[in-house]
Amino acid sequence: MKNNSSRAIGIIFILIGVGALLSTMNYMNHNVIMLMISIAFFALYFVRGGNKNYYNLSLLMPACILLMLSPLETLRTYSFFNKLDSEITILAIATAFFLMYFMHNFWVRDIRNRKRHWPLLVGIVLSAVGISNYISNTYDVAVGNFILHYAWSFIFILLGIFILIKEFFKKKL
Repeated sequence: MKNNSSRAIGIIFILIGVGALLSTMNYMNHNVIMLMISIAFFALYFVRGGNKNYYNLSLLMPACILLMLSPLETLRTYSFFNKLDSEITILAIATAFFLMYFMHNFWVRDIRNRKRHWPLLVGIVLSAVGISNYISNTYDVAVGNFILHYAWSFIFILLGIFILIKEFFKKKL
């Protein structure tokens, strides 16, 4: 298995180098290069055993993020999406973390392992940040400022209190 993994890594580096050279010579768009790199990371993820090894998640992360970011340049050419550039980028990265969570945990029987839930949590937080940025930039300034400054503060305070109370009662039992 290790020999196949080394071959796959070598082939991936060659393809990335050829793609970068073609992009430098203006024969290929850089979005296609990002998509090729994403496919290469997906291939390496599956060659190394997919979700059988928890550390393969480090290969799935750049694969999903590059897959979600590669079409953004095309969307930026449209005037509507150009106004929402930061919000769309944040939501695309959040979608990448959701994709990573579902791909890595789909075939796993025991998903109660807390280590496997972190991509879902990151996706939720990034989605909330992207949506709150959209609300604060689109709607009334007072509503946007309230959400951006006060609501987030209270959410973090309540989340911290919840974690501390949960930890306190866990030690008592």
